[in-house]
Amino acid sequence: MRQALEGFMRQLATVALILVSIIHLMPIAGLFGASRLGALYGVPFREPHGRVEFQYEMLALAVTAAKRLGQVVAYSQQMFAAIFTGNRAQIDDAECVRCAGACGLAPGRFQEALADPETAEELDRTLE
Repeated sequence: MRQALEGFMRQLATVALILVSIIHLMPIAGLFGASRLGALYGVPFREPHGRVEFQYEMLALAVTAAKRLGQVVAYSQQMFAAIFTGNRAQIDDAECVRCAGACGLAPGRFQEALADPETAEELDRTLE
């Protein structure tokens, strides 16, 4: 029974990895079109490439700060909306703090978590 379960789990993992690989290889917006993606997610999807300027490292640190404060899902949804549905030309520190406030985090507490060296260390551990 254990061998059968292990074999099934290996096959499941292989299929999952293949699916993830295919998904990452496809240009999603090009495949489905922005209007279809917008309908799928219930938001007016707008491709951010070339339209919104942001630093990936800053966003990863901000999401990690939100995670440490117990609001990673709500924060990620706010950040998604800012990047993909908003009219912003730039996502900066102020926008990160605005997104924190919009999901119920106290801006000062979020800024403290953002500046806390433990947040950067947690991000580093996540990326290892």
